[in-house]
Amino acid sequence: MSTSPINLSAPTLQDAINNQLAASTAQVARLNADLQTRFDQQVTDFNLNMASGQSGVNHTPPEPPFAWELAPADAVGFMFYQISKTTKIVGTVTPTTFNAYDASQIVKPKNVIDVGVNFFGKWFSVGPHDTFPSGMTTPPQADGHTYEKFAAPVGPGWYLQVS
Repeated sequence: MSTSPINLSAPTLQDAINNQLAASTAQVARLNADLQTRFDQQVTDFNLNMASGQSGVNHTPPEPPFAWELAPADAVGFMFYQISKTTKIVGTVTPTTFNAYDASQIVKPKNVIDVGVNFFGKWFSVGPHDTFPSGMTTPPQADGHTYEKFAAPVGPGWYLQVS
């Protein structure tokens, strides 16, 4: 154990200002890295939705958010951080404008009758290629029967064998 005194100098106001500046600078870097990660994920999600061919997908690419920056020093000289009003995060992932849904839409010919499988009595499912309007009766089909098409709240509807 030493008996000699140790001289500990008290921190100065300038030391506190320097420490606050270093902490704010580090925090701005962390916040901007988080914003960058989140924005890149939004763009990736947007690109996946566009490539998936889903209908109802939002066609507007995400806007880059405003970045964090050091705020001007206050009256004492401390600098904190704020959201910029002019500088935006620059994305590392580029939004696409290609929409697979638009490209995959095949125009089906009108009035195609596609009577599917019999599922109960005289009721038949509607086949995948059917474009015949609901409420209409078909002309005689290859099996000699005529069918009336009924709409459904869910799915393509049903055919009822009427003759």
